[in-house]
Amino acid sequence: ADYSIFRRLTLTAKEITNVVLETVIGEDGILAGQEIEFRFEGTGLADGDAAKWIASGSTDADCLTASPASGSSVATVSDRRAKFTFTSSASGLVLCYQFGSASFR
Repeated sequence: ADYSIFRRLTLTAKEITNVVLETVIGEDGILAGQEIEFRFEGTGLADGDAAKWIASGSTDADCLTASPASGSSVATVSDRRAKFTFTSSASGLVLCYQFGSASFR
């Protein structure tokens, strides 16, 4: 036969659909060393997921090996939110998100 029947197959979709800056930004913008919080929207997000920001121009493949950009670090997601501190200037960064124990993408 050209097909097989799977009686107990479950598919789970996971994706980030939007990222919202939760921190109120003052007149001087975001300052180096200031903790900022992002809220993630989408499906399949859970406490304990991880997120990091990497250099602009990066791709999904870069998420596996790239270090966090601008002096930031990997953050643990809680209640769909994560906090980051950048120690140097940053613009055009790419979000890498890790759903549970899956690879960053």
